[in-house]
Amino acid sequence: MSNGKTVDEVLNDIKAQALDVMEQGCTMLEADTKLNCPVGHYPPSSGRKGGTLKRSITHEVSQNGDSIVGAVGSNVEYAPYVEWRKHFFSATIDKDQGQIESMFEKLGGDSKWLLLLEIIL
Repeated sequence: MSNGKTVDEVLNDIKAQALDVMEQGCTMLEADTKLNCPVGHYPPSSGRKGGTLKRSITHEVSQNGDSIVGAVGSNVEYAPYVEWRKHFFSATIDKDQGQIESMFEKLGGDSKWLLLLEIIL
């Protein structure tokens, strides 16, 4: 190749950039989801503390061969019920998806094959 890199080195660079963009996208989606997440408010005498769902939202980026997967979600058992009633997570995906796809398009490709957001609720 003209820049002194082999094809494998160029592909590895592209994969590393894609991983970085997926990490950035998932970090953004996690932060925005936490902003939109409803928090329960309880009287002090109840001993309950609101915000468990919000604190539980996290993300993970992994690579398996040529696939890069970004997952954002919660392990709290009632998360699907809150999403079903409040739509805080799906609304965040709707809001952020275009921006995340644009981040991938800057890598020079079609974001449709690179972007896979896995909803784990």
